[in-house]
Amino acid sequence: VRNLSDFKYHPAHQLYTFVKSMGPQNVQYTLMDTDFKLVDSFTTVDGILPDAHDFQITKNKTFLLAGASDSIMDLSAYLFGTVPGSPNTHATGFVVQEFDEDHNLLFQWNSNDHIHPTAGYAFFGYSANAFDYCHGNAIEEDTDGNLLLSFRHLNAVYKIARQSGAVLWQLGG
Repeated sequence: VRNLSDFKYHPAHQLYTFVKSMGPQNVQYTLMDTDFKLVDSFTTVDGILPDAHDFQITKNKTFLLAGASDSIMDLSAYLFGTVPGSPNTHATGFVVQEFDEDHNLLFQWNSNDHIHPTAGYAFFGYSANAFDYCHGNAIEEDTDGNLLLSFRHLNAVYKIARQSGAVLWQLGG
């Protein structure tokens, strides 16, 4: 095992969680009971790369996993600082996947579908080969069931509608 991170206790479900990373494409989001016995593990699906930043259990005992997606975008009409965008920019999107206890995918949200890369701060740097314009750090279920997402490179928190994926509001940025 290369890295264990994001260890936390979820008292409502009497479970511990942590993220086990054995490499960039081999990440397990792991559950343990109160005796520290492994109960289950999850990983991202459908071509979404796992992202070790966050793993949450919701009030309805579904599981929110952080992921990343590479999309080719034409950003040639934009400047990033003094660097012109490329028509073939590999934009790294932050993805949230939600699963039920049977590992069925219930919901997926991708920043590349909802937040334009020009929202990122220039001082984080532009590269046509790997533009991590948002860099998601945290996922939290709000009291109304919608999601709060924190983005390092956007310097912002976004509230996302759980049903439609629409951006409800943003703080900062």
